[in-house]
Formats: sequence, structure tokens, C-alpha cells
Amino acid sequence: VSHLILNDGWASFSDYADSAAYRAVTPLIEIDWQLYTETIGQVLWAFDNPEFGRALGALIRACSGPEAHRASWKAWEEYDVTSLLPLIAAPTLVVHNKNSRLYLHGRLGFGAVDRRLRFRPPAGAGRSESPAAG
Repeated sequence: VSHLILNDGWASFSDYADSAAYRAVTPLIEIDWQLYTETIGQVLWAFDNPEFGRALGALIRACSGPEAHRASWKAWEEYDVTSLLPLIAAPTLVVHNKNSRLYLHGRLGFGAVDRRLRFRPPAGAGRSESPAAG
């Protein structure tokens, strides 16, 4: 690997699960699947672009069901690669959505790696409303 780009990543699941947004939205998987997917799409990812948020919620529902989604969250709870970070030798760009409510930007979990951190605009920001437009 000559270069590495990490987009909205985390080294330990606790970096993600400690956010208030994660703790608030996770119970919705059990209560109301559609509301959960709409919340992920609208509030947590695309609050600047409602159309994109609705499409993201629909994509989540089309690609996964509540059981599969719960299983993936459960599997993520075991993830912790913090001890492997010092082994990264390739130039690495860590990109995070500065408006994301799912990530605690003060604790990105990449402190062991000497890298520069850049925040990207939120999903849909600066995008044209027309796919044909440049």
C-alpha cells in the first residue's frame, strides 16, 4: 500500500459508540426501522441536503434489514485496531465530516499515528442539484 485514505473511520468502536448520537439512534433499530434509517440519512449524515438524506435512508432499507444491521453493529463492538496504528507506514489521510454527529472529533482514535487531519464538508454540500451540471 503506497497511500491510505480513511473516511469517517475509527480505531476502536468505543470512539464511535461513546457519541450521544449513536446512543440515541441505536434503539430505533428495534422500535422503528424506517424511522431509524431516516434518522441516519437525514439527521446524522445529510442534514444539509434533505433529498440526499431521504435517498440514503431508502438505500439502507433496500440493502439491509434490521436483523442484518443489528448483527453488523454487534460485530463492530469487537473492533479495536488501536495497537496496530503505529504499524502504518504509508502516508495516510484521515478525512471526517466536520458536521457528523456520529464521531467525537476530539477522540478520533488516530493519535498514535503522526498524520494531518482534514475535515470534509457534510454530505451533499457543494453538490449541484442537477447530476448533469458540472
